[in-house]
Amino acid sequence: MKTGKRLLRYGLLYKKIIIAALIMLTISAAADLAGPFIAKKVIDQHILGVESVWYETSKGKSELSVKYDGHYYKREKYFSKNEAKGKKIRVLQAGSDFVIVNKDLKFDGKRSFKDGALTVKNGSKKTVYPASTLTGSEVLKFSQPEIPKIIQLLALYFGLLVISAFFNIARGSCYKHQQIALSKKCVKMYLRISKGFQLNILIIYQLERLLRGLRMIRKPFVSYM
Repeated sequence: MKTGKRLLRYGLLYKKIIIAALIMLTISAAADLAGPFIAKKVIDQHILGVESVWYETSKGKSELSVKYDGHYYKREKYFSKNEAKGKKIRVLQAGSDFVIVNKDLKFDGKRSFKDGALTVKNGSKKTVYPASTLTGSEVLKFSQPEIPKIIQLLALYFGLLVISAFFNIARGSCYKHQQIALSKKCVKMYLRISKGFQLNILIIYQLERLLRGLRMIRKPFVSYM
């Protein structure tokens, strides 16, 4: 119990440093944990988002629309609540090819493309859809609306890495300062103990000399008696 009270008393002397270190640790851990979530969002919603449902838009050219075959298309998530949706298409990857299908899939599974037909197999189920291949430049066009958002998320991720590194360094500095303070305190305590120990040895030595003197005085007195 006494040791716990001593540690608590010592901790209260450096409570500001300890609280600052805990805050820095929390921010650093949060920044580290946010990284995988950002990466997941970039992959699932933006890189693979090109395979989501697209609708023809009547608003024409915009930052979120893509021109294909003389018409403008936009991802379903970018339509406003009351905005009219036109023809539905899907952009899908089958092996190394990207194809476009003019309807939604009944189910998803293993895809293969051959001779203008997309085949989707899922266990015993099999469906064939008429499809056309996309060139590399056309695939890039469908990915174009996502690029600014990917850049923003990557910049956020990089910023979080910088924040995490900064707070890790700051936390290490606080810990080092605390170690130095602890070392100084330990040195002072050691000097006090050593000084007290030396004083005790000196007292014991003087007592031994006194006892020897008393024995020497006692011996002649006893022999005389």
